[in-house]
Amino acid sequence: MASRLMLGFAQAAFGPTALIILAASSPQDRLGRSTALFTAGSATGRSGAMIIGGGLLAVLSWSGWFGSVDPWRVAIILMTLPNLILAWWLWRRIRATGAPTPSRRGLRAAVRHIASTRALALHMGAGVAVILLIQAGAGWAPSVLNRSLHFAPATSAWVAGLVILIAAPAGHLTAGRWLDRNVAGRRRIAPVMTLGAALAVCGAALMASGDQAVLVLPGLFLLTAGGGAAALTALGGLAPITRPDMHGSVVSVYLAVCAVAGTGLGPVLTGLISDTFFPHAEGLARALFLTIAIAGALAIVLSLAGAEGWRRLATKSQNSH
Repeated sequence: MASRLMLGFAQAAFGPTALIILAASSPQDRLGRSTALFTAGSATGRSGAMIIGGGLLAVLSWSGWFGSVDPWRVAIILMTLPNLILAWWLWRRIRATGAPTPSRRGLRAAVRHIASTRALALHMGAGVAVILLIQAGAGWAPSVLNRSLHFAPATSAWVAGLVILIAAPAGHLTAGRWLDRNVAGRRRIAPVMTLGAALAVCGAALMASGDQAVLVLPGLFLLTAGGGAAALTALGGLAPITRPDMHGSVVSVYLAVCAVAGTGLGPVLTGLISDTFFPHAEGLARALFLTIAIAGALAIVLSLAGAEGWRRLATKSQNSH
């Protein structure tokens, strides 16, 4: 448990730091695409880890190369080695580049700024709702495949991982391009977030429609791609409406709220709804749809409510530069 807490602590520090570096080093007309590459890499890494890690664990369990040592312990160690090599390479590259000036504004100032800026608060609220539906879908997708399509647990994980591996980058990268166009044209980005959330809800509806793979798997694709597009829009839409000296602190607050309210609540809420209202095996997909429908509707309402305010803040920020 202590090792898992340390891993989570380090991962939590990585996200805001990477986004600050991206915002400081990317051209403003390509910031959406730069952020999309970063978030698509994160999504691809998670699904790829399910596939590679599962295959590595299977090989280690079958081969018996490490004797009495548990295969899962060996797999964890082997999966960390590429990260150590990449960290060393990045350290060499980063030392040769100019580091962005750290923010002089603390988290307290960021919270006050968010609370006093209605459009920013609405935008962040929509983003948290999107993260909630994404995490609910990601957490329960293998179980839905297992219960609705009667796949074996291992097959469910592999199939879900493959679908997410394709759908997540597609949603992130497409939204990044749209985001750059809308920011450059000083247009609202709410339609992009609204469309993504709506596609996610439609995908969840298909997953709950029955026991046919021809419906459930495209539903998972739509849920992942649409949710990813909306999430990227929410994250990438922070920079154009946030003062540069507060960008790092605002992103940190946003990611923290997403972790607590979105990641922490989405899977739990789905499980509670399933146990309370849909206790049969096929009811999990319906509970997942209900969770995603509620979160998606909330994201759409908040995004549309703050659309005009977001556009005014983005225009004001561009004019000031």
